[in-house]
Amino acid sequence: EKLSYKLNLRLISVPHGITLHNGQLKDKSLNMRFILPDLRDYKYYKSVIFYNHISLDMNNYILPNVKILGTARYCKEWINVQKEFYQKIENLFNNNKINILILLEKSNYIKINNKYHKVLDDEKINQVIEYLSLSDKYNLIIKNHPSSIIDLSNFNNKNNILVVENDNKYTTFQLTNYVDLIIGVKSGAICDSILLDKLFILLDFCHPYELIIHKDLNKNNIAFSFDDFIDKINNIKILKNDNSSFVNNYLGAKNSNVLNNYSNFLVNS
Repeated sequence: EKLSYKLNLRLISVPHGITLHNGQLKDKSLNMRFILPDLRDYKYYKSVIFYNHISLDMNNYILPNVKILGTARYCKEWINVQKEFYQKIENLFNNNKINILILLEKSNYIKINNKYHKVLDDEKINQVIEYLSLSDKYNLIIKNHPSSIIDLSNFNNKNNILVVENDNKYTTFQLTNYVDLIIGVKSGAICDSILLDKLFILLDFCHPYELIIHKDLNKNNIAFSFDDFIDKINNIKILKNDNSSFVNNYLGAKNSNVLNNYSNFLVNS
């Protein structure tokens, strides 16, 4: 960074992906805000692009080199590009059951000062999978994460479960576009389902973070306990909600044309 400043070279930071929390825990037992960058440290960057004002408390200070352009990864234009690029999945199960995609996450622990802190409750996630697998109403597709350590061995031999280990055969977007319902924990990958107007549930009881999306996301799409999850999954119609506030405010798509905004800004900066 300092070298680019001395050489008078343009250095631009562009966001990849998205986060639904800022490191703050529900019980306030530990401050993990450091997992997200402090944009005040990016003073040597000519421009820092971010997707909203919400995630990093940017309303609390003025950052002249920060430009809010929305998220390029989760915008309607990129959704349409992927629809054209990726082949549509036709049929993975020979039945008329409800197809559910479960998005697994990164490692269950985060290391702070040589101590490991649990950030995913694998037992509760397995409880959800077990509950759904025992029903005769659902087909389950479990999209694994390369760093996930959740044991799926009990589900590998069930006829109504397909475990997808990586993107080699099916991408997360293809699977999201194929299924009827998507279940996530705290991953930004749930945003594809929102933009595709799919039914979805976030398992808020399976992680310790305080989601900062509560203000903009419809509460019917968030399960706050296992019993709440059962109630929502058994009353699936309540999951069909208007989440335009989340798309406009959190994803930063209020002015639409997100990819075009990125292109114009980068070319003219």
